[in-house]
Amino acid sequence: MNNFKGYSSFTEVKNPVLRAWNRLNTIYNMKEQGGNGLALRYAKQFNKAETLQIYVMGLEVKNKGYENVRREICREAA
Repeated sequence: MNNFKGYSSFTEVKNPVLRAWNRLNTIYNMKEQGGNGLALRYAKQFNKAETLQIYVMGLEVKNKGYENVRREICREAA
């Protein structure tokens, strides 16, 4: 599946860190726009390993702050 209700699942992104970052941001955006239910349904499409990657990325954001993690990822992806 490449998208969920118009939201990308980022399966084409080869870098797992960038893919998890994009998915986490999609979940954040969904929560703001449509509440937790839509975000939860989006997240359920991923297997356990992918869900763990998103969870770990969320912990990074919680511990380091959104902007710090974003800068690290942009630096590594460049």
